[in-house]
Amino acid sequence: MYMSILMIYSTVTDLIFRFRWVALQLAELAKCSSEYEIVQQLKNLPEGLDNIYRRILKGIDKKYHADTLTFLQWLAFCRRPMSIKEIAETITIDFNLKDGPIFTPTKRYADPRDVLVRCSSLVSESEGKFCWLNLDLNLY
Repeated sequence: MYMSILMIYSTVTDLIFRFRWVALQLAELAKCSSEYEIVQQLKNLPEGLDNIYRRILKGIDKKYHADTLTFLQWLAFCRRPMSIKEIAETITIDFNLKDGPIFTPTKRYADPRDVLVRCSSLVSESEGKFCWLNLDLNLY
């Protein structure tokens, strides 16, 4: 009985990862503006979720790396679901200073929903809360 449950769990987990892989590939294809771009994208599809996540992370605009890292860290380690507005506020505090944290309100985004744009295909909003698109991302 235990082995049957383990086999079912393994199969379902594998299917979830495959579905996620397909969903991420389709999301990348949806960004293409021409038939040529689609063909090029299809030629360069990464294999496996790890490679897809690497590509997504590398594709984040360099000027937003620090903000995106902050958002993803808060999502990974928060003790409760956080709203988009709460996550957006996290970049207003700089913890990396010798003299202690400093609050910089000018870093606040005019539209907190820009957090979803910065974090690309990794996160979404569900019932007003900021969440991973896929739970395995918390392990990545």
